Amino acid sequence: MSHHAPTTDEAVEARKKEVEGHVESHGHSVAAWTGVGIVLLGSFIAAVAMIIPIPWLVVTGVVIMPIGGLVGLFLGRRSNDSAGHASSDPSGERGRDGSR
Repeated sequence: MSHHAPTTDEAVEARKKEVEGHVESHGHSVAAWTGVGIVLLGSFIAAVAMIIPIPWLVVTGVVIMPIGGLVGLFLGRRSNDSAGHASSDPSGERGRDGSR
C-alpha cells in the first residue's frame, strides 16, 4: 500500500482551489475597528487609573468599554450589509447567511 505525497506545487494548487471564492469579512470594517478602538481606550484609561489609584477614573474606563461594543454594533447595523456586518466583499453580493 503506497501513499503518494503531494509535491509542493500540487499542495499549493490544491490550497488555491480550496480557498478560491472565499471572502473573509470578519473584522474588516470601520465599524469593527471603531468599536475595538473605543474598547481599547476604555481599557487603557481603567488600567492607568488602577495604577495611579483614581477610583472614579477606573469606573469611567470600565463604563467606556461596553460603549465601544455598542458603537461597533450600531455602526455595523448601519452598514450596507443586511446581516449587520460590514463586508469586505467588494461586490456586495454576500447574503445574510454568507452565501452568494
